[in-house]
Amino acid sequence: MQTTEFSRPVDVSNLDDGDYEPHALTADAGDCLTLAKRFAIAELKSLSADLVIRRQGRQVIASGNLKAEAIQTCVVSLDPIEVRIDDAFDVVFDPDVRPSGEFDEVIDLDPDSEDPPEPLFDDEIDLGEAVAQQVALLLDPYPRKPRAEIDPRFVDDEAIERKNPFEVLKSLKLDG
Repeated sequence: MQTTEFSRPVDVSNLDDGDYEPHALTADAGDCLTLAKRFAIAELKSLSADLVIRRQGRQVIASGNLKAEAIQTCVVSLDPIEVRIDDAFDVVFDPDVRPSGEFDEVIDLDPDSEDPPEPLFDDEIDLGEAVAQQVALLLDPYPRKPRAEIDPRFVDDEAIERKNPFEVLKSLKLDG
């Protein structure tokens, strides 16, 4: 299994159908630092998750809640923005999914449908990576402070006006 910034591998080989196990994960200062770099944010102050994994047939399902506190940078003012995440999620791991994430059959990529399963190989799952991926999905890619506006000194009104791209060709037109 590939190691990631918040790798927390769990052996599920002894988990029988219907069995479940609780797991609590907490990122230490080093984990937070490397995850902040991965997420391209100013700071990840804290990250924790309370999860339960259970076997359902050949699949393993991780369900739980994650909490995180982060500081992102406003895309307009460049001021820091404090972010709090508190979210429940489920991740399904399936041994029939190839490590590349490909399936043998065609899958529906409807954005409103459930996420496709993650690969499960060698009876090991990485709960830390599953949590990190959820955090990455929950962070706003373009954070903006309320009422943040671009300073008018930095707005080029001429660039905002849409000009005809062929206007410059008029000067090249030969009289005749």
